[in-house]
Amino acid sequence: MEIRACPSCGSKNIFSYLSVIGMNYLCKDCGFQGVPFIFDSEEDYQVFLDELKKQE
Repeated sequence: MEIRACPSCGSKNIFSYLSVIGMNYLCKDCGFQGVPFIFDSEEDYQVFLDELKKQE
């Protein structure tokens, strides 16, 4: 199972769309535009969220 997450806020609310320059991604929660992080498991995603919270 592939999990896409925003590198800025950690949200899984990522929207992908095709534009003139190719595939783009947008986080609907924080507005980040760019390539999302991709995780292979929920455990890896949780580790990322824990580290993101430590940086706040």
